[in-house]
Amino acid sequence: MEKIKNFILISLSLLLFFSTSNFATWTVSAEEDVTKVNRFYSADEVVSGTTIPNARVTYEGPNKRGEKQEVFSALANKEGVFKLFVESHRPDTTFKIHTYDSTGKYIESDEVFVLRASLNAAFSIYYVDDEPTYVQGPTKRILPVLRYNASPGSKIEIIIDNKVIKSFIVERAGILRPTEVELGDFVKMRVSKGDIVKTYESMATPLNTWDYLFLPYPIFTSRVTTWSDSISIYLPPNLKYSGLFNKTNSDYPAEPPTLFTTGETGIVKQFFNENTTLKDLKPLTLYEDEFENVVYNYFFTLKTSTKPEIDPVSQITKEITGFATASSIITVFDEQKNKLGESTADENGKFAVPVSNLTPDTVIKIETTMPNTDKSDYIYTSVEEVYIEELSDNNAYITGQSSFGTTAEVFLLEPASLSSNATKAIAGSTALATNSKKSIGTFTLSNNSTFKLNIGKQKANSIVQVVLKEGGKSLTLPSKTVKDKTAPVISGAANKSIPINSTFNAKTNVSAKDNVNGTLTSAIKVSGTVNTKKKGTYNLIYTVTDKSGNQTKITRKITVVDNVKPVISGAANKTIRLNSSFNPKTSVTAKDNIDGSLTSKIKVTGTVNTKKKGTYTLKYTVTDSSKNVTTVTRKITVDSTKPVISGAKSKTIKLRSSFSSKTGVTAKDNLDGNLTSKIKVTGTVNTKAKGSYTLTYTVTDKSNNKAVVKRKITVK
Repeated sequence: MEKIKNFILISLSLLLFFSTSNFATWTVSAEEDVTKVNRFYSADEVVSGTTIPNARVTYEGPNKRGEKQEVFSALANKEGVFKLFVESHRPDTTFKIHTYDSTGKYIESDEVFVLRASLNAAFSIYYVDDEPTYVQGPTKRILPVLRYNASPGSKIEIIIDNKVIKSFIVERAGILRPTEVELGDFVKMRVSKGDIVKTYESMATPLNTWDYLFLPYPIFTSRVTTWSDSISIYLPPNLKYSGLFNKTNSDYPAEPPTLFTTGETGIVKQFFNENTTLKDLKPLTLYEDEFENVVYNYFFTLKTSTKPEIDPVSQITKEITGFATASSIITVFDEQKNKLGESTADENGKFAVPVSNLTPDTVIKIETTMPNTDKSDYIYTSVEEVYIEELSDNNAYITGQSSFGTTAEVFLLEPASLSSNATKAIAGSTALATNSKKSIGTFTLSNNSTFKLNIGKQKANSIVQVVLKEGGKSLTLPSKTVKDKTAPVISGAANKSIPINSTFNAKTNVSAKDNVNGTLTSAIKVSGTVNTKKKGTYNLIYTVTDKSGNQTKITRKITVVDNVKPVISGAANKTIRLNSSFNPKTSVTAKDNIDGSLTSKIKVTGTVNTKKKGTYTLKYTVTDSSKNVTTVTRKITVDSTKPVISGAKSKTIKLRSSFSSKTGVTAKDNLDGNLTSKIKVTGTVNTKAKGSYTLTYTVTDKSNNKAVVKRKITVK
């Protein structure tokens, strides 16, 4: 058992040794292995190791066509440590590292095996030229793109100079644009998950091993003329460089070039003399400072010029600008040789000569002279007549004139924060400080001098600017404020009919609103009157004006109408006696709110036969002068209602009692009223003899309506 335990311990120790061994190379030449190369993974872009102090190591690997290619080299430091950028490689492939001593003598070659990165890690730093992001410094620089990938859930730490600048958990592959990374920086990516922790390394460079080319990185130079005594080249700071006006060696790496530093500012200035001219300018190579890895190559294509280069000039120009020989004196003359202004070009040749009151369609002369010399040159240019017509919020087009420009870009300017009073003060001005501007669009101009651009309707008080462009130059036209030409809107003033004698207020429910000034209801003015006591049509004129002078005027028709019908009175339903006299208009009247009595205008349709019982319908109609018609239906009933006999109920009386047949018996008629006295009784009652006796009560009204009631009297 003890032997098995010892075997396991020995096996684990050997496994640990091989897994932590720092080298994975095979020496393919030389008798002694002087260069030790650290393990290199597919996620690495930098191969590192140790060799003899100050030795130079170079890379040999296949390009995409499988051809042998040596494109990278690095210098070991005084301790013999080196880092060589070789870009990433596919796993299970190999490349070679060659070693040379400090004199350039070849020492040995080592073959490096590419191990597969753990946790599917991948890591690369590169530069792109599609919408690059610049950071302002002593010289402009472009931010690199750091692309990363690892198994989901892995932790990634981005490290520069042993400092973690970014730490996050991976969800999927992504990119960063770290502002901390400078051109030539070595960047490490530590990837961990569970017990697995691996660190990979790359370098910030635009170089591409496949093509031995690069994506553009901004290198700027000062402008150079045939009179220039120097050139300034603006490089990334804190790097090394070769080339420019310095000797380069063709026998590289046996005889490496002399390197110079770009310094803290990155500005390299070279003066010309009889031995150094612009023709001697050589391709530029940039190196990172620690191990002298090549990070960039740049090939100059510079041209010199003698005549000043002038930006477009118009009658609104306040400064004549352009480029000329550095430090030369720039003088501007009109056609009569009057001096309009003078200035001196700066060290880059840029100049700005203040001028005023330029006359359109004239020619000016721009002369450049070197101080204390007889060297001079000049150029003529014309003063363009440019203008933009007034802009309004109800017009989608901007029109103007300029013979300069093949394209025009239109911007919407956003004013800087100002007080309300300040805003009012500059509302009509063409000079306005702005925070930002938004491009509305770029338009192609026709060959003639006028242009008409459809920019869409813009809000009142917006500020629009047109920049004309042609041949790399631009001309900014004066900004224009969009005028408020939209009139207020009056609502609620539709034509209307109102009843005569009613109450009417011309402003009730009428409002006015403006696109700029908002509610203007209180500013509405009304002319004209309405006589509500007299029928007719009346015109009212509503007027409202906004603060920009835009006026709205509308006419409203108010019609006073009589829509009240006449009233017919006295035509209630009625019952009349048979054979009585009846006049349907008796006591019936008609009255109108305007015409007064219309009784004589009443028309009756229908008849009543008073000699025949029944119900008859009469229709009364009357019309006033406004054609309002009233119709009333009246029912006339010729009496057919019998009188009503009450109190004649059957009853029992005692033998030999007193009894009167009419006591308590009454008769009432709907027309004749009390007819009790008209009751007739037939039949008798013998109160001395027991028995049942029948009495008949009869009463007749004046319409011969007869009521008969039989009554039973029982004697006991």
